[in-house]
Amino acid sequence: MSQKLIFFDFDGTIADSLEVAVAVLQEIAPILNLPTPTRAQIMDWKTKGIVELMQLTGVSLLQIPKIVKLARQSFEKRTADVPIIEGMAEVIHHFMSKGYEMHIISTNATENIRFILDKYQINVFSAIHTPTALFGKDAVIRKVRKQLGFSPENTYMIGDEVRDIEAAQKAGIQSVGVTWGFNHKNLLIAANPHFLIEKVEDLAFI
Repeated sequence: MSQKLIFFDFDGTIADSLEVAVAVLQEIAPILNLPTPTRAQIMDWKTKGIVELMQLTGVSLLQIPKIVKLARQSFEKRTADVPIIEGMAEVIHHFMSKGYEMHIISTNATENIRFILDKYQINVFSAIHTPTALFGKDAVIRKVRKQLGFSPENTYMIGDEVRDIEAAQKAGIQSVGVTWGFNHKNLLIAANPHFLIEKVEDLAFI
């Protein structure tokens, strides 16, 4: 059996998709009858927790499935513009050389993710899980971990948002927050992950 099971978030963790995310949010806001955010506003959102963010934007939980669907469609038109985080390909191939079981868990669409993985020659993941629920990652993690027979201490969730850390905590596994993505470092620290990684190459040591 592989020594470790590693779940990666995708956007902001593997894919450097912040600028595309800005364009996506600005495109779908009018469709949802929400104010179109400026880039500066979206950058400020990096410092906000999910509850505060929903209050600021006027988004309700009932709107989340529609937002996810529209965002996936809008993102699809822009996949060619999305680079990956510098150094991430090397880390992924390092994990592959170790024989680790690697999965992606993301609210983005599988087709969008596969396109970018293929483009950068890192399509080496055993599975891509794309729950439509904003807070559905922990259920996927628990199910896959138990199916594959990994212990909680050998299972990791790597993500750039507080909700990734919280999903890992709910699933009882190791949480890894990375500071190069969407949520500000201070928010990640407050979420109390097992590991806080500030340099991509340091991921290789988890």
